[in-house]
Amino acid sequence: MKDEVKNNQSQVGSQSQRPSSALHPSNFTLQTSPPQRLDLSQETLTGIIPAFLQRHAKWVWLAVLAFMLSGFNGQWRIGPDSASHLLLARSLVTGQTFEGQADLARELSPGLSWVVAAGFAAFGTQAVWPAVLAVWLAAAGVLLLTCKLFALHERPAVGLVVVVMLACTEAFFRYAFQVMPDMFFALGFMMLLVGYESICQRIEKGGFQWKHFRGGALALALAGLAVMAAFRSVVLVVVAGLAVT
Repeated sequence: MKDEVKNNQSQVGSQSQRPSSALHPSNFTLQTSPPQRLDLSQETLTGIIPAFLQRHAKWVWLAVLAFMLSGFNGQWRIGPDSASHLLLARSLVTGQTFEGQADLARELSPGLSWVVAAGFAAFGTQAVWPAVLAVWLAAAGVLLLTCKLFALHERPAVGLVVVVMLACTEAFFRYAFQVMPDMFFALGFMMLLVGYESICQRIEKGGFQWKHFRGGALALALAGLAVMAAFRSVVLVVVAGLAVT
């Protein structure tokens, strides 16, 4: 028993005789985990975000349409040549001519004037909101066809991402409420692209066969060409470009 006590005392004495430098803070290392960073990799942007939008596709569309409706007030917003279209449409409804009408009719696309004239004939020559509503419906159609176009090549969720980005752009939001032919032309252009790409995919899968030109794809493409021709004369440039490709 006495021997054990002596051994313990000797061990304590030897520890107390260690140099104080052994207990210096520099001799101790603190292990810390690296800081976590926000994952913005390509896998996240092309995987997680589209998957989230796809799971909530219905709410995404409702949010986009609600956002687009927030700017609708039925009032005429001044834009390039919009007053000329209103003047020509009022002349078509009332039958009253004005000086320079023939020259103005040659310069303007006939489609928008007839759309505005239809609203004037149904609700009076002071009602501009039918024309504004028609432009808004054309913008909604552009969004739907944009989603469809990207769904032909990618997952439907990728189309939703593009739709959200397109709806939030200032130019698209502004043109969705201006009485101008641009949004109708864009609608016809998207109709043409969706129909054209649908036919091309059928040809790639099954070879060139006349049956691939039957059905709604060809009708959609031809209707898109008709809409484009009614609102812009540059449709010939688009047709030439598609013929080259």
